[in-house]
Amino acid sequence: DIDGDGDLDVTVANAGQPNAAYLNNGDGTFAVSGRDFGAGANVVALGDIDGDGDLDAVTGTSARNIAYRNEPCASNPVVRTTSDSGFESLRWAVAEACPGATVTFGLSDIIPSTITLSSSQIEITKPITISGLGMSILTISGNDTNRIFSVGAPTTIDNLSMTNGFTDVASGGAIYATAPLTLSWVTMADNRSDSGSALYTTDALTVDNCVLFRNSGVSDDGVTVIAAGGRTLLMDRTSFTANIGTALLVESIVTLDGTPVATGPITITNSSFASGDGVAIEIELGSPEGEYTSTDVSIGAINVLSNTFTISNSDGLNFGSLDVLRLTNSAVTVSDINVVGNSFSGGDNGIDWGSGYFEDLWESTITVGAVNILNNDFTNNYTAILLEDAIGFYSMFTSTVSAGDVTIIGNTISGYEDLGIVLDPFFSVSDWGGSSAGSFGNLAVSNNSVNTEQSASNAIVAQYVVPRSFYDTSDITVGDMLVEENAVGGGDASIDVTIGGSDLYNDASVALGTTFVQSNTIATDGAGLAVAHKFAYDVYDNSRAEGAGVVIANNTITATGSGIDLLFYAQGYDGNGNSLVSIAPITITGNLIATGGNGVYINYDSVADYMYDSARSLMAPVAIADNLITSADHSIRIDRSAYDNAAGTAMEGNSYARLPDHIISGNVLNPADGNDGIYVYDYYSSFENYGDSTIDYGQLMVDDNTFAGGRNGFYHLNEGASYENDDNHTVIFSNTVVTDNRFYSQTGTALYFDIDDAGYTHYGNLVFGDTLVARNVISDSDYGIRYDNYEPCYECYDDASLAIGALTIADNQFYAIGTDAINVAIDEVGYSVDPGVTIDIGDAQSGYAVIIQDNTVDGCGDDGIYGYAYISAPDNTTMGRFGIFSNTVTACANGIRLGTMHPGAEIANNQVTDSTSTGLLLATADTDVVDVTGNAIASSSLTDTVGIQVNRGQVNLAATTVTNHATSVYN
Repeated sequence: DIDGDGDLDVTVANAGQPNAAYLNNGDGTFAVSGRDFGAGANVVALGDIDGDGDLDAVTGTSARNIAYRNEPCASNPVVRTTSDSGFESLRWAVAEACPGATVTFGLSDIIPSTITLSSSQIEITKPITISGLGMSILTISGNDTNRIFSVGAPTTIDNLSMTNGFTDVASGGAIYATAPLTLSWVTMADNRSDSGSALYTTDALTVDNCVLFRNSGVSDDGVTVIAAGGRTLLMDRTSFTANIGTALLVESIVTLDGTPVATGPITITNSSFASGDGVAIEIELGSPEGEYTSTDVSIGAINVLSNTFTISNSDGLNFGSLDVLRLTNSAVTVSDINVVGNSFSGGDNGIDWGSGYFEDLWESTITVGAVNILNNDFTNNYTAILLEDAIGFYSMFTSTVSAGDVTIIGNTISGYEDLGIVLDPFFSVSDWGGSSAGSFGNLAVSNNSVNTEQSASNAIVAQYVVPRSFYDTSDITVGDMLVEENAVGGGDASIDVTIGGSDLYNDASVALGTTFVQSNTIATDGAGLAVAHKFAYDVYDNSRAEGAGVVIANNTITATGSGIDLLFYAQGYDGNGNSLVSIAPITITGNLIATGGNGVYINYDSVADYMYDSARSLMAPVAIADNLITSADHSIRIDRSAYDNAAGTAMEGNSYARLPDHIISGNVLNPADGNDGIYVYDYYSSFENYGDSTIDYGQLMVDDNTFAGGRNGFYHLNEGASYENDDNHTVIFSNTVVTDNRFYSQTGTALYFDIDDAGYTHYGNLVFGDTLVARNVISDSDYGIRYDNYEPCYECYDDASLAIGALTIADNQFYAIGTDAINVAIDEVGYSVDPGVTIDIGDAQSGYAVIIQDNTVDGCGDDGIYGYAYISAPDNTTMGRFGIFSNTVTACANGIRLGTMHPGAEIANNQVTDSTSTGLLLATADTDVVDVTGNAIASSSLTDTVGIQVNRGQVNLAATTVTNHATSVYN
């Protein structure tokens, strides 16, 4: 009685077929039991062999006798047939195996065997291990009609091949798994499905030493070869070859409902991905649309280590999404992400990470670990590393964000088509309120080698954290950005660094660390290094934007375009409500630059625009020091034009802006002919401002530089300053100091101050500080020092004011000057003024506007010293005298020459020797008063020249000697 129903049943031994059991229906008929126990027996007998109360079976043949224990499952079943079904088939073994059992194979371990599934997939419903005979010995085939395994319990499969699995209604051609799955030494080839052509899993997956070959989508559409949608993925030493579609998709999409969620870790190591597509990682965790849940989320580490990607038409490693959405009162933790030691060849982008959203998180804590992209090799990609908005923190309210360091170090990139390394930006941060707070670590892009032979563009684009739209005392602190020791070459390769951040409201604050761009080597057919400082615009309502200093140091740049471009964009733009923008110092030092454009170009665009309501913008000094620059254009150019670039426009309401002092020292500057060593361009600087606002353009200090060649050594063009300013707006150009420099062989002028039309349609206040030019050495230039101030107060109205500090030219040495050694002309002072306008020029305490003192001139083609001052509006103008003291002038056409000199002059204790025309030539106006005292005018031998010539004016001669001139005094 096999089934215990009280009726005797029947067993049959079949010599040539499976043995069978028939159950008595109780009515004289029997039904097949469906239970097999062996085949080909001569005898079968039943009995309780093991004394457990169950009937067991014994079969006998001439070859062997077999005892079958009646158990609910088989502890370690053995597959002995390649049949699709039946006793000792794989289907039978999986069905009969006990939980935790290992299914093995009693087939030949030498002759390859194939098990072909002709009926349906094999269901795995309990934890088992299927251990084959070897990938090349045992094959399980889906016969192009069936999926091979459906895994519903933890399963390990090793040492076999799975081929020709197929499904057109679901995922996973070879395997569909909803439970943890481990594959080891498994080949999966020629499998097809709508998605996950070889394998689709919704749970943990471990893959070790496997081969995936020629898997594809239905009708050969490209689909994912492995879709891993589970909690963890561990993959090691696995190869993907000739597949169609994404090789590996790691996808975790979870709707959050308050139950804590943990995904990962994801680890992919020592594997290869050839042809087809590479690896895609997509993590999307969020509460239902329109709802917020309190759900703690943990995303484990992502490690992609020592893999090889040889991709033809897509990305090697694609971070499609890293999203956590719509949470309240939750803790979110993301562990470290490491991409280390991989090789990426061909395809679109080596690494593409462009969509990470942490959004709508209220009263939550978000912690993101470090991101490390280290020691990878990239060859012939479109873009090697593309990280655009990789991680974004959006719409945070009363939440706290902490992010670790980002390091991109030691990568080798060659043959890229478009871009090398791109962070644009890495972290995007916006719409924070309710006193949210953020802290970000450092970014390091260092020790990378980026080269291409193609006409590619930027080698490195680095933008780290861009904070925007902060409200309600929210604040963020960002670490340093380091772009260091990279080697960049080929094509139009360059390094492009951007510092960004804007839109602060209601006492919000942002503090950025320092950006270091140093010790890089750049060789390019385009521009070398660009730093765009786009930090701190639209700052409102007592908000603060601070920091963001820059150090550009010890770079070696060879470029056909500009060497270093530093752009200041919109600092203080649209600031109001007692807001403060404070920019830390900028240093450019120790760089070696050879360029076909400008060596160093500093441009101010939209800086201090539209500031009002007591907003302040304070920029610390810019230091340019100890650089060696050889340039086809200007060696150093500083552009502060309001008319061209809107630097200082539309200010009002007690707002105050201070641009940096520029400290230029210790440089060696070699511009090409027709260009300048230092070119400062102020064109209509400060434009259409009003309402008691002030802008200070800072000091200009030039010290201990060497200028060789070019048109002008130092050229400062200041034209139309304070253009159409109204309502007591104040414009300040602080002191200019040019000391201890060396100028050689300028075809134009060694030192040229060119000031035109200061106060153009001017109603406010315009102030120029003192100018000191001292202890410089100038030789073999056409002009030595020129100071031209033409039409100051060109159009000044109402009660406008103009104040110009004293000019001092002292202790300079001039050798072999082609025209004038010193030429100072102040012309048409008060060209067009209203009666209430005031103009003050010079130092009221000393009484001098210009002092030329203790200079040595040894040879010039025209005038050793020339002075000219013409006042068009004497009733509005207070101007100090010219003082020319204790200079030594030798071998010039005219030693000292004055033209019109309305404010008067004093010429004392000068030594003028060997003039070829006139020692002292005074062509002043009739009413000009010139005091000449204690001078020595001589020639080494009697010459047909004039010692002193007075054409006009009131000249007082005292204690002045004239020696060896044909005419001592000609009046």
